[in-house]
Amino acid sequence: MERFLKLVVLVVGIVLGQAAFAVDYYWSLATQSLPGTSSIYGLHYSSPQAACSATEAAYSSPSWTATGSSLSFVSLTSYLCTLNLSASNGSTATPSVSISRGGSICSSGTTYNSSTGLCDVPPAPICTTGQSKDFLINSANGSLPTSLVSEGCVYNIVNDGENFFCQSSTTGTGFVCAVEAKGTGESNTGPVTDAPVAEVTEKPTIDITDQPCIYETAADGTQSCTSSKEVSNTGKYCGTVNGQQVCIGESTSKTDTVDTTISTSSNPNGSTTQTKTDVYTKEGCTGVSCTTSKTTTTKTTVTDSSGNVLSTSGQCSGSSCSTDSNSDQDGDGLEDCAVTDTCERNPVLMVSNAIFSCLVKVTLFLVRC
Repeated sequence: MERFLKLVVLVVGIVLGQAAFAVDYYWSLATQSLPGTSSIYGLHYSSPQAACSATEAAYSSPSWTATGSSLSFVSLTSYLCTLNLSASNGSTATPSVSISRGGSICSSGTTYNSSTGLCDVPPAPICTTGQSKDFLINSANGSLPTSLVSEGCVYNIVNDGENFFCQSSTTGTGFVCAVEAKGTGESNTGPVTDAPVAEVTEKPTIDITDQPCIYETAADGTQSCTSSKEVSNTGKYCGTVNGQQVCIGESTSKTDTVDTTISTSSNPNGSTTQTKTDVYTKEGCTGVSCTTSKTTTTKTTVTDSSGNVLSTSGQCSGSSCSTDSNSDQDGDGLEDCAVTDTCERNPVLMVSNAIFSCLVKVTLFLVRC
């Protein structure tokens, strides 16, 4: 047992000793045969090229002048440095000296090249100022770091009061946030302490399902169709309120459905009456809580035999009916932005802005949100 313990101690000592005395690879002259090179013999250089250039600079002879040098591969641990010499009488010569590798490991930040025996320095990343990039980062409470590093380039997170989007982490704690960041033009190849590791997960998105109106005609000539638009998300919206980063909301969805019927009848005087009825159904859900409202509009148009409009009238009943002409520019009796496909604003922005507006106004639980 005692012999075994001694053996263990010996092995551990050897391993630790090797680790303690590990030396970065270096290159030096194998001999000092060329005139003037005794001054650099025994010095360590980071590469064969550096050692060869030093040899050219150190060369000294009353008859010859070094006018250049070249390097050739011999083995993973040896290169040949050849000097180009010229004399005053026009003569030339090309003496050589071996350059050998010492040490045991590549220095930090470099990678061993098994083809050349050299330690390659990775190329510096090309970092562009203002380049926009999306990130997924982990966040304990929806707060964000000031910067991130990706592929050696520094990015500052865009946090100018606009919303960023977070969803519950798949680990069950904290959030995964989708954020936008812009490049600073700086490079950073060292460790990054303020950049959370991105979690592998699907990027949070807002889904939009749009079903257009496709009319079907019945035997009596009546036309009808159903159109709908659904906007849904499965995460939380986050933003800055009074200088604090906060995340609110549950999974939400908003569905607008329009059932349209158009009937046409002929009048004894030759005119035609067309009646268009739209039934708008709006459903909004937050979590498992949903609300539904309906609005019905009827627009009647009478035209003569030439198609000229003789009269137009309309009726509206329900929660989305317009109360003034300014919000009913198309004259159908319905508030123009009550249904997403009649509103010029982006429906995705409408949903996110509405939720965040409720946060700012401390009215998170209003039905209209």
